Parts: sequence; structure tokens; C-alpha cells
Amino acid sequence: MDALQRKRFCEAIDCNFSVIAPAGVGKTFAIVERIFTLADKAPQRLPLLHVITYTRQAAESLQQRAQERLKTHPCFGQIVPLFRQAFFGTIHSLCQHYILRFDPQTHYNVLQDSSNIRTQFLSSLSLQNFDFKPYERLLRFIDLDELLSIIDSIEITNDAPRLTLSENFDLSPIYDHCPKRANVNIDATKAALQKWEHLFRKTTDRIPFPTNLSDSKPFAKIFQEALCSFFDDLGKEAIALLQVLSKKYFDFRIQRGVLQYKDLIDHAKICIQNENARQFFTENPITLLLDEAQDTDGPQFDFLETLLSFHSCSQFSMVGDPQQAIYGRRAQVKHYLDFHQKLTQRPNYEALVFSKTFRCPNAITQTLNQVFPTILNPKIKPDQVAYVPLVSEKNDTGSFQTIRIPSPPEVFKKSEDAENYELPYLLRFLKNLLSSWTDPLSQICILAPRKAWLTKICDFLSKEGLNTQIYSSDKEGRQCPFFCRFLTWVHLINFPEDSFELAGLLVYGFQIDEAVLTQFSGSLQIASPTKGQDLVAQVLNKAYEIRQQLLKQSVWQGTVTLMSLLETFCMPTETIANILLCTASETQALGQSWAFFEQQLRQYLHKPIESNPVLDTQAIQCYTCHKAKGLEWDTVIVPFFFRPITYTKFKYPLFYDNHIFFNKDHQPPTLAADRRYELERLLYVTCTRAKKNLIFIDDKGLWSTRTNEPSFGDLWPM
Repeated sequence: MDALQRKRFCEAIDCNFSVIAPAGVGKTFAIVERIFTLADKAPQRLPLLHVITYTRQAAESLQQRAQERLKTHPCFGQIVPLFRQAFFGTIHSLCQHYILRFDPQTHYNVLQDSSNIRTQFLSSLSLQNFDFKPYERLLRFIDLDELLSIIDSIEITNDAPRLTLSENFDLSPIYDHCPKRANVNIDATKAALQKWEHLFRKTTDRIPFPTNLSDSKPFAKIFQEALCSFFDDLGKEAIALLQVLSKKYFDFRIQRGVLQYKDLIDHAKICIQNENARQFFTENPITLLLDEAQDTDGPQFDFLETLLSFHSCSQFSMVGDPQQAIYGRRAQVKHYLDFHQKLTQRPNYEALVFSKTFRCPNAITQTLNQVFPTILNPKIKPDQVAYVPLVSEKNDTGSFQTIRIPSPPEVFKKSEDAENYELPYLLRFLKNLLSSWTDPLSQICILAPRKAWLTKICDFLSKEGLNTQIYSSDKEGRQCPFFCRFLTWVHLINFPEDSFELAGLLVYGFQIDEAVLTQFSGSLQIASPTKGQDLVAQVLNKAYEIRQQLLKQSVWQGTVTLMSLLETFCMPTETIANILLCTASETQALGQSWAFFEQQLRQYLHKPIESNPVLDTQAIQCYTCHKAKGLEWDTVIVPFFFRPITYTKFKYPLFYDNHIFFNKDHQPPTLAADRRYELERLLYVTCTRAKKNLIFIDDKGLWSTRTNEPSFGDLWPM
């Protein structure tokens, strides 16, 4: 059906494309084929080929697949040196690459946690005698350090916006509201608001934001509408202040040789416009391939456009699927769709749509084509994305099933009771399925939108004798022994005289008793050999020799060596191994040192790291729906289909859709719709993971005590 469009994307390397590629349509294969054609017809472009995707792991996989494909080329020996100069990575690593290349001043440390540098900046403002007078009304309600917590979301600008603020808001609708029944909390809210209004209009005292104490929905609507103009004006004032400070804060970081993650985009955009960079790019056209384009935001698209603007022969193609935009807010999807529209209106750009899926069988695609046109439909739901009908390439049979759980004899008041009622039915279904199952158990996957649900399922099934494996992200780097041990060694490569870290390594790594260590009279260091023959001296000399060995190797080879040494301590999970190897590869590609490598790894100390072990083929897989994106299994089971999906509460102040919101009484008006639309797209991702069978567990009768949060079942017309 779309064979001609695929062929054109793979072979027409002189044309630029924006491809909509739904689930399972073979987009990675198409990207690899386009790279192969480029290598075949224009190998001279390979050194300036940039292949950008959402994660480093995905980039590494693309690079490996492309290299395997190139091995079939008769001139592989001549092509491979050019191919190895091509860039495969995330957009942030590309920015880092160009910062290091075109910023002559210094090398920067990239900070994952910006709280310390933000505190330093706040202190510097007082030393600069910054004039806060135009913003004194705003600062009556919120501390500056609290407001600075969202400064990273504000676009860096040199322009100070002019404020047009008003204090003529009318609170009489709140005071005049008379509920049908007496409501103590409404009365208390009115009394508190009167005191607040007096303080606001008659004094310059520091006061809190006005707050609604009642849970009455009609009154909450009146309260929000009456104070809407007041809050909106404060939001404008907050954005104005943060825009004034954003450039100062950016310069403050640059002067100290540090960048935040988001700065990589902004600073790279500056660096590629200096004289040396402009000369390079005007003489050398680049070729850009962007994968997972729906996860690219506005500033990132701006950077890519700047990169392409220097040479008329530079080329750009992107592949994405707005239906699978499950990580951002509506504005992110809008950026992608707007950019897609803008590109395809330009000369030498074409829009393509792939619709043949190589994953889902007819039974599933027919169901999706029947249901999703009403779920993903911008004509019915403004700002939602449009559904792309799928055509199955498979001729074999598959199935879509709904397993209905009988209603319980009583209404459950607790979610645990509903869980406990449903899980035996899930167990019964799985045992029936496994009675005739001949493939590896890992081809069965249970998907749920929340990790806590999966934990309960795994615990229950394990007690009943079914082997399960949960793909979890609950462990941070600091909680993973192998990662911490590896990072300690990297730190000691850089700081061999750090006696504190070395003492920890001796006790926990080399199993030296603390009492023995306290009796050691020498210096704890591995910068040079240690004299003596006692146990501590022997171990220090062994550590010294290991460090010397690692210093003689590249960061990549040293990482491989160190991982091999530490495997006697414990085996790294697949994810941790990928993090270490990918970071080492990126460090070496950027020409950086062990010190830079350590800084990059420290980002993961307080960041969730997937703690799943190597794939157990004899275990049923359990994934969150978000983590399942890009993956596939023969049989996918979705339990708790009607269970309400709760959301984490937002932290205020909140920057959302180019506005600032201050508390629960001042929320984004599109919040409920945005969340529902993203949940609908998450349902699409969930439904398109199955290669053979898709099974829903219909448990509607168990969740009769509903909340405001929707469930998958609420979205699906059953």
C-alpha cells in the first residue's frame, strides 16, 4: 500500500522528507536503508551525516544496524572509514560536540542538578543590587528562590518586556455566592478572602496567595473565575521577571564553566554562529536524519534549523509519529506538527505516511481502525492528533480478546480489595494460556500504566509459581552497587589522593576490616606506590597498579577493562552496562578525559536507572506502558483496564503552555484535556505492542467507586 512512499524515502537522497511512521511500520529499517543508499550514491557525505534520535541506546542500535547493512556493500572497505566519522547520538550530545569544537574559551561541566548554581546566582543578585522594584507586587506572594525553580523553563532573551498590570479585579461574585446548603468552608473562605483583600489593597505586607478552603465544585469555579485576572497578571509579571533574569543567569553559568542540560541547546546555537563555525558550515553541507521527531521540542527544532541554514545543499529528513507522543505536553506535539507542516510547504520537501504495519495482525489492526478514529480525532477533540489507519502485512491469524471479570458480590471501598479480587482471575487466565504455550515465556508481556500495579501483579504471580520479570526504574544510580563501585574507581583515577573514597573502597571493595584500616599509619593514596608489606599496603599497591593500567588506556578501553575487573564483585545489569559503555563511547568521541567521564556518570547518581536483569526468556515480562514504547511481544495482556489512573500532583509554581500558575486554585485551563489526550496516545502505544494476541481484562464492575481520574476503559468504547 505504501511501497512507493517507502521506496522514495529510502532511495531519493536528494529530496527531504517528513515521514509519519505509526507503530510497527519499520521506520528503523527505512532509516537504515536511506543511510545505505547515501553510502552507495554519495559516500562523501557520510563524514557529515548526523543521525539524531531520542536516546543514546537507540542511537547506538541504529549505528550498529547501519554498519551491519553496509557490510553487504561491495565497497564496504572503502566506505567504512567514512561511515565511522558520521555522528549517531541524541540532539544534546550533538550540541555538546559542537560546543567543544567551536567554543574556544573553555570546556564545560554539564550539571544535572542545578540547585547549587541557582543558589549561587541568587546570592549574586543581591551583590549586583538588582532592581526588584518593578516586581514588588509579585514578590509579596512568592520568594524569589521559589520562583527561580522554574527559570529553566523560560526562554533566554535580552528583551525586558513591559508590564501592563491591573488591580481592578472584582471579588463580589465570591462574596455574593449563596450555596443551597450551609457550608462552613465556604463561609471561612469568604472571611479569609476579605482579610486578604484588605491587606492586599491597604498595605504592602507580605501575604500568601488567596486560597479556597471548600471542596464545592460550583464555588471553586466561581472562585477561580473571579481571581483569574489577578492570577494571570501575576503570571505575566513572573514571566517578565524571569525573562529579565534568564540571560543574566545564563551568562553567570557560562562564566563559571558550567552548563545545565537545557543550556546545551542554547549555547550550541550561539557557538555554531561564530566565525569559525560559519566558515565550516558554509563550506561543508551536512545531512541530518531525525528519528522520534515527535519528542523534539521547539528550541531543539530551532537549533537544527540554524544548523541547516548555512549551506543551501544541506539536507534534512525526519521520521516521527504524533500518536506516540507520550512524554510531553500538548505544546510539544503542537511544535512537531507545526514544524512538519512548515517543512512540507517548502520546495524539495515532501510529506510521507507509512501505514503498513509489520507487527500487528489483522485482528488487531481492524479493531484499532474501528476504535481509534474516534479516540484520536482533532475534529472532535481540538489539539488531539489524528489517527493513521493501519494495514497489516501479516497473513497469519491473531486475536483481540476481552476477558470479562464477573462483578463482585459487594462494592469495594479500597483499591487493594479490587486488586485482590482481580488477580486470581488473571492467574487463571495465564495458566490456561500456558497450558498450550510452546514459545519462550518472555514473549508474554503484562502492561500497565503504573509501576506500582505491576509490582503487585509480580508479587502475586511469583507466590503462585509463575516466573515474572519486571522492567523497573525504581532504583537510582546511588542504589546500584556495581554502578557506585565503578564510579568510585573513576573518581580515584581523577583524584588518587582522596583518602575518604579510598577508605570506602578498601573496606567494601577489598573486604579489609575497619579495625585493620585504622591501624594503618601510612597515607591512603594511590598516586604513587606505598611502602610496606602489611595487608593495607599490599592492597593499595594493587589499586595503584590498576589505576596505572587504566591511565594507559582510552576511556572506552579502560571502561571495558574496569567492568571486567568488577564482574568478580557482581554482574552489571544490561541497562547499567549500556549506560557505562555509551557514556564512555560518547566521552571518547568528544575527545574528553576521565574527569569529563566522571562528571557525566554523576548525573545518574540521583536519577532512576532501570534495574532489570538480563532478559530471562523463561519469565513473563512486566512493563509500564511508557517503557514498552518501541518494543513488541507475541501476546500482550492489559489488566486493571478500568482502574482509575492517578496523576502525580504538580509542584507550584508551574510553567505550563507558556503561562505560570501558582497554586491549585490557578490551574492550566487545558490541564484535564491535555492529560486525557496524552492518556489516549498512551493507550494507542499499549495496543500496538502485540505481534499476535492483545488481551484486555475487563474489570469494570470492580471499580464502581470512581474518582475524577480516567481509566483506559473510559477511553475505549467497549
